[in-house]
Amino acid sequence: MLADDINDEIESVRKGVDDDDEPAAEFEEPDLRQMPSAGVMLGVGMAIVGLGVLGWMIYRRRQQSRNLVRQLAGRLPIAFDDLRDELRSQLRRVRSR
Repeated sequence: MLADDINDEIESVRKGVDDDDEPAAEFEEPDLRQMPSAGVMLGVGMAIVGLGVLGWMIYRRRQQSRNLVRQLAGRLPIAFDDLRDELRSQLRRVRSR
């Protein structure tokens, strides 16, 4: 009985929709070609600028660390190549014993 009542209601709604000549306002399709709102465009723009600034900061930090390594290497009394060669020669002397 309950199923018959539901089917009757569905049929009456279908007939009512079919009888209307003008479509109901709630069934209209939205316009999909709308421009994004200004807030969304501003947010995307700010995100792009923020990523650019972050990239620049990382680049500058890496450049500073490279300069620091060069400064430290220049202040050492022995160059790295000389130090490596000296360690190899000492290692050979120890192995030969």
